[in-house]
Amino acid sequence: MNRQLLSYAYHPNRHLQTDEPPRIQLSASVLAIEVEIKQRLKFTKAIVKTTNSPLKALELEFPLTEVAEVEAAIARELGLNLKTARHLSRYQFSE
Repeated sequence: MNRQLLSYAYHPNRHLQTDEPPRIQLSASVLAIEVEIKQRLKFTKAIVKTTNSPLKALELEFPLTEVAEVEAAIARELGLNLKTARHLSRYQFSE
């Protein structure tokens, strides 16, 4: 067994890239986005409700409180265009 393992070709230019977190691609239809902007705590929580998927809800958090920035972040994270993200979002503001 040692002879077989030692006979494998050595490729020093192959390496694992560990400095980036893995990206997960989900294919789900977004039904609604409930957005809670917490002004005092300076972050936003978004709950994304989906349809036609085993994943029924997805929770996102952003260190943002400006509506335009939050909409852009949600659209980017979900792979939606800005108009669609805006249309599906319902907002709640708290201190």
